[in-house]
Amino acid sequence: METIPLEKSQPGWFRYLANVHFGWFWLIFFLAQLMVAFPPLLFDFLPEGALENTAVDMLRARGKTMVLYSTVIFAPIIETFICQFSVIKLFRLMTKRFDLTLFIAVPLSAFLFAIGHWFSIYYVVAMFLAGILLALAFVVGMYRRDLPAFLNVAIIHASWNLFAFVAEEVF
Repeated sequence: METIPLEKSQPGWFRYLANVHFGWFWLIFFLAQLMVAFPPLLFDFLPEGALENTAVDMLRARGKTMVLYSTVIFAPIIETFICQFSVIKLFRLMTKRFDLTLFIAVPLSAFLFAIGHWFSIYYVVAMFLAGILLALAFVVGMYRRDLPAFLNVAIIHASWNLFAFVAEEVF
């Protein structure tokens, strides 16, 4: 597993996330995603169905097991590979500059993640913010020593999707 050494010029919050125990790392990003996704649900100004995921609706016709496997296993792996791993690793091959990674590769990764969730403009905005968090988790993960960045992000993403699946089935 290849990790990148931390630099003193990196912000304190970044160095903290790179060294904190994985359980705390996961919890921080999971709660941050919850804070991104939850507020729109509290407001009535969004049109009916603005945050509906039509891809999941299509999978429901094949049963809950298909929805569970697709959203909790397959989607996080595929989306992490396409949106975070490919974009950020390719960018890091072109430049090793940390600041450029944060300000160019992270938003580009989030943009691809959001476009992949084009169900409505509201959903795209919410997924862009979630994509920023996942891309940041990937960049931080490249500096962590416990798990590869890919696995860090796939676990966070799968956890969020599992939470959404259970919330959808319970409520």
